Amino acid sequence: MIAIIDCGSKVVCKISEIVTELWYENKVFLMKDLLHKKWLCTPDLEAFNGIIFSGSPITLVCEDRKTCENRDEYLELFPFIKDIHTPILGICFGHQVIGHTFGCGYHVDEFINGDNTIEIVEPNILFEGIEDFVFQENHEQHITVPDDFILLAKSDTCENESMKHKDKDIFWVQFHPEISGESGRKLLANFLKICK
Repeated sequence: MIAIIDCGSKVVCKISEIVTELWYENKVFLMKDLLHKKWLCTPDLEAFNGIIFSGSPITLVCEDRKTCENRDEYLELFPFIKDIHTPILGICFGHQVIGHTFGCGYHVDEFINGDNTIEIVEPNILFEGIEDFVFQENHEQHITVPDDFILLAKSDTCENESMKHKDKDIFWVQFHPEISGESGRKLLANFLKICK
């Protein structure tokens, strides 16, 4: 069973749909419920085989380089990421939340919206069997690679498109595999293989 944490994405249904098509049961939780402490503790999530954090329209960093949108309030929701042993995939906002939780640096740059070609820096199971490295992006926030992580992919517009924890199965992607056609579907399938 895969836990999908809906951070406010309009396409979280696509994540669930692909996971279901790949023969994995899944359950969607709303981040707003987590925010109001209606559910979620580490033992609850450790019962799942994997966790996927969706994207979100929420902005953690403003153009003036100051934090906004109650950044600390959101980050207080996810300290369990450091201790849990369940495989995790963070998508876009999920990528940034995990990065901030581990102490990344961050900045705002030009808004990216559309297909973008990424370059694999470090071969990894997440990208196995993918032939076309064009993925859909929709963001203006960028994060650095924290000390405990290794960079997996970059692009001309984003220095950190994907990374992985050095010791745990915690993966992040800045792009949106759920709306990136066959390449995105393959990436999600690769993550699910880790979750068995």
